[in-house]
Formats: sequence, structure tokens, C-alpha cells
Amino acid sequence: MQKLRIMLALALAMALVALAPNAEAQTLSKCSAAKKQCVAKKVAGLLKCHQKAEKTGTFVSAVCLQKVRDKFDGGSNPAKGCFAKLEAKFLDCVSVGDAALVEGMADTFVNAIICQLDPPAGTCPVPTASPTCPGPMVTPTPSCVPTGPEVCDGIDNDCNGVTDDGLGSSTCGVGLCQRTVDNCIAGVPQSCVPGSPSTEVCDGGDNDCNGMTDEGLGVISCGTGQCANTVQSCVMGNPQVCTPLSPSTEVCDGVDNNCNGVTDDGTAVSSCPMRANATSTCNAGNCGFVCSAGFQDCDGSPANGCEVNLATDTNHCGVCGNLCGDGNECTFDNCGAGTCQYPGKPNGSPCGVGMMCTASVCQ
Repeated sequence: MQKLRIMLALALAMALVALAPNAEAQTLSKCSAAKKQCVAKKVAGLLKCHQKAEKTGTFVSAVCLQKVRDKFDGGSNPAKGCFAKLEAKFLDCVSVGDAALVEGMADTFVNAIICQLDPPAGTCPVPTASPTCPGPMVTPTPSCVPTGPEVCDGIDNDCNGVTDDGLGSSTCGVGLCQRTVDNCIAGVPQSCVPGSPSTEVCDGGDNDCNGMTDEGLGVISCGTGQCANTVQSCVMGNPQVCTPLSPSTEVCDGVDNNCNGVTDDGTAVSSCPMRANATSTCNAGNCGFVCSAGFQDCDGSPANGCEVNLATDTNHCGVCGNLCGDGNECTFDNCGAGTCQYPGKPNGSPCGVGMMCTASVCQ
């Protein structure tokens, strides 16, 4: 019989859900019509929780009741509550901020139905004695007999006029999974069930509920060469943007200064010093030079560049270190076109002191 009664009450609530949209024909406020449908769905949901308990022969599930409430008031995020979303959507709401008030009225309504159909399952008032006809004087029996400290059973155990009072609340979970529930609702002990975690995102919240905020989101890199930059992808709940550093004129230093993806290109060689009789070069970030044709760096000093003209230098004729001089006047030394030549003085010419070139020898 109790199951039949609960089913009848549930059918009534479902009828309210089906008829709720027609409220638009009775009111000019679309917001109010939609709010009525929110209330009808909540009532139907609470009755379904009681019906499930009837089928299994157990206490009404606290998880089931909490899910119904979360759908109505948004749970830990009131902005997702049924009333809150409608008040954000419509501009014609007759009243705003009344979700808690209406939810309490709906809970009271459902509890009254349960008390009528199945008193042990609800938080029901202690019945008062019906008036009786005059008769012999009888000492009245107290309406409430204290049985001990208040417990969650729908009864005023400590007879202070309030049922299931002072039983507190419980908080569980961390981060965005944190939930707080009353320890007793409608005479039914409640369990605190944390919300479900989600993938961590950059929003300043602990989405994956591991006790850390915005962790493991890595870094962002951008730019190339000396413009390369790396930043944290999330700072204080704000997603970051990677901005490349500024480029500069390309120089010979082994770095992509102008950030075009190529190292020491273009104007890089112009940063190298100019050397005599040579063309400057840049190789692997190091300045160098290549001697012009016919010239050579015979002393190994970059400072004076390619100081030797191999075509005319008698100490370096043709190649570095090739000496053309033998100290004989009669075979005068010369370097021409990079080859040692000995035109000297003709035989019979005076040479030395009081001597004469004879057979190309000064004697």
C-alpha cells in the first residue's frame, strides 16, 4: 500500500512537470513559467528517490537527494542552478534570488506528502490529541518524552520543539570537488559525496581535485634565434601568450640575430674588420679573410692582412719564404711576376771596392 501511495504521488508530480509549460498561457512572464517547471522537476525527483528506497527496502539515498538538489540550486556552483540560469536568460523575472526560499517550500511540500502517505519515511509533526467530550478528569500525558540526545530520525528526541536540530553538516573533497551537506535531511542521515574531478585547466581552480591549482600545464615557446622565448602557459589562473623577443642586425657571432632562421647570413660579414688586400669572411660565428689574388699573409698576423705581393717581393717571390737575393752585385737579384730574376751588372762593370764584374762575379 505504501508503494502504491508513493507511486500515486510521483504520478502527480510528473503531471505537474507535463503541465508546467502551459503556465505560459496563464502568465505573461516566461521566466515565471519556466521556474514553475524547475520546481515541478525537483518535486518529481525527490519523490523518485523515495520510490527507489521503497523498491530496495533501504533508507532514502543521500546521494540521490543531493543530485536532485544540485540540479535545482547548482550545488557548489549556484550560477548553474535552474533559477539562476533562467534569471540570467530572461529579463521579465517577477522575482530574483528566491531559489533557496522556493527550494525550502518544495522540500516542505514533498515532506508533507511523504508524511501523509508513509509517515516513517518523512519528518512528520507529532499528532495532537483530538478533542474529547467532557468526562472524568484524566491527567494529560506529556506530548513529548525526551529519549536522549538529538539523532537523525525525524523525531524531536530532546523535546526542545525542533526536530533533528543541531546535527551540523559535513564537508568532503578538495578543490572544485568540495561539497558540504547537512548531516540530516528529512529524518534521513546524509553522506557527503565529493564532486567529480575534471581535467586541469587554467582558471585558478583545482579542477582535478588533487590539492593543487593550475598545475602541470607546461610552458609555451615561440620565436627563433635570439628571438626565442619561453613562458609559463598559466600564471595565477590566467592563460599566457608567448611573444617572441626583438630581432637585431645580423652580425658574425654564430647567432641568428635577425631571427629569420639562418645564422650569420646577409649583413653578418659586414661586422667583421676589413683587412689589407683581402676579402672578409664569416664562418661558424668567427670572422676571417681571404687574400686577394697575388697577395699572401706571410707573417701570420691578421692585423696587417695580406701584406706580401708575391709578384714583386724578393723575400717571398711567388710563395712565402722564397728568397731571390744571393748578395752578388754582378747577379743583381729581382722578383718579377712571382719568379726570381738575376739581371745583375754586365761584365766589366765596377763592383765592390776597386773590383770589376768578371764572369758575373765581382773580383
